[in-house]
Amino acid sequence: MRIVFLLCFFLSSYPCIAQDWTFFGFFPAISQSGNIGKRLQYNLYLSTTVDAFHQTIAEKEYPATALQYYIQPSLSYKFTPNIQAGLGYAYVKHNLFGLHVNENRVWAQVVGTHNVSALGRLKLSHRLRYEERYPLNMKTNQWSYATLFRYQLGVTLPLYDTKQQTKGFYASASNEFFFMPDWSSQQSNQFKEQLLW
Repeated sequence: MRIVFLLCFFLSSYPCIAQDWTFFGFFPAISQSGNIGKRLQYNLYLSTTVDAFHQTIAEKEYPATALQYYIQPSLSYKFTPNIQAGLGYAYVKHNLFGLHVNENRVWAQVVGTHNVSALGRLKLSHRLRYEERYPLNMKTNQWSYATLFRYQLGVTLPLYDTKQQTKGFYASASNEFFFMPDWSSQQSNQFKEQLLW
């Protein structure tokens, strides 16, 4: 009953808007993690987003191009095996079909994971992140600023016998929700125009 109530609450509490454009491409990424101590870990995440095909939508040309470069170093501290907190920085270079923006982000997050015994080996993860974003529009040379909260819900399914092995291949899926404050200042509106694609 609780799940039905929460689902109805989330679906009815806030209007959702989505775009109907479809771009096909690829998203190569690499993530390197390691231990610095017993509880402290580092992570370096690198990725790029590439629109692989030239197309025309609503009489506007969208060429095949690299849309984004993303570099993110971070540190995290494990309080328990299932709860950790982290701090990080990200540099993002956007090239969204003529809109060139270089962006700096700083963030803090808490991640919790737990098993769902009713569904076998399935593990759920919850990530709540506070983020500050500082984009620079390269055409106008104007800085913007925005803060947001992000909630990511993820599921992981080990494709190996967890009773016999501690490592192996796994399947993973996630979705993320963004909660942004009401924009009232001119700078925040510029940020909204630049980065909410």
